[in-house]
Amino acid sequence: MIQAFKSMLIILLLTRPLAYAGECLPAVESKSILSAQEILNALSPRSLSVWMLSNATIERKIISDSQGVAQPGSYAIAKMVINRNLEELKGTFGSLLQGHFPGNPVVPGVIQAKMMAQVATFVLNLAKSEVGGKVKPVRILELGGFRFNEPLYPGAHINIRVELLRSEESNMVFKGTIEQDISLESKMEKVATGEFTVSLERSDPGFKSINLVDSLILGTERPLLTRDQVREFLPHRDPLLLIDTVLSYPQKEKLVKGDRIVAELTTTQDMLVMDKSDFHQGVVPADIQVEIMAQASAFVLYNQFQNIRNSGQDPQVKVLLTGIKSAQFFESLIAGQRLIVSSEVVNSKRGMMTFDADIRLP
Repeated sequence: MIQAFKSMLIILLLTRPLAYAGECLPAVESKSILSAQEILNALSPRSLSVWMLSNATIERKIISDSQGVAQPGSYAIAKMVINRNLEELKGTFGSLLQGHFPGNPVVPGVIQAKMMAQVATFVLNLAKSEVGGKVKPVRILELGGFRFNEPLYPGAHINIRVELLRSEESNMVFKGTIEQDISLESKMEKVATGEFTVSLERSDPGFKSINLVDSLILGTERPLLTRDQVREFLPHRDPLLLIDTVLSYPQKEKLVKGDRIVAELTTTQDMLVMDKSDFHQGVVPADIQVEIMAQASAFVLYNQFQNIRNSGQDPQVKVLLTGIKSAQFFESLIAGQRLIVSSEVVNSKRGMMTFDADIRLP
């Protein structure tokens, strides 16, 4: 087995420190404000960022050395409105929101993390030159300490702030925060915060593959839950319904540490087009990999779901990702790959559960 992804997720139910290495050079500070048109001109037309940042303006302060490399303390603030009319969000972003709790769409936490990373491109790319050419997308290598405090809905007026904390060679560590306007007096409420590591290099993250053997994961194992049963349980719909079948889940009411869910899926082109600007054509974005883990973890509730339905009631199941303690991405995932998703209960307290999860290639 090859481990492709590992994460610690915190779900609401019904990092590696890097130091800057390099020669100390005189710093140059510059400030500027980018209009929505300048932002769109700088982005690849195929990029998901075009739809995420379609009405944003970005204020940025860049501290750079004599070679034009961004230094710690550089930041960017994107101010935008998440379009309330999803039909106007032509492209994948609108489809993603419509597929996440249809009828009452919520911006997924993983997409909030991606929005932070997209704003970070305007720190890294534009440290060397002003807008004029297309910006290079960033590859997310790690996520850590993420907390999603409040649901984020279409129509929200938000500020996305990212600040460069430290760097090591081509890897940059940022702190990101999303706030939304909750009053006529422009009082801001913190929605999400976390740290993430990104790279501008067009190469694999550099992690070595880890060979693992797991007796519970067998290529010929018959699933306990079919695709139709998955659709009955999860409220998500295409293109954000990501789990195909479930191989095992806790078939009991009381959950304890060590209880485990094993699910499987085959990656599809729909997953890949969620951001065509990724470095390798047809790579499953990091944020979608986290969403896969979160959806698999939700099946810890499937036994309760069945019991409620068998009693004649209509079970309403909604789980929200409220945090990402840490996440690392070891391998690039492409279309047509069969993935095994394993998620284990680490802690459960007052409606909050923590999972240790990973994705593996058989």
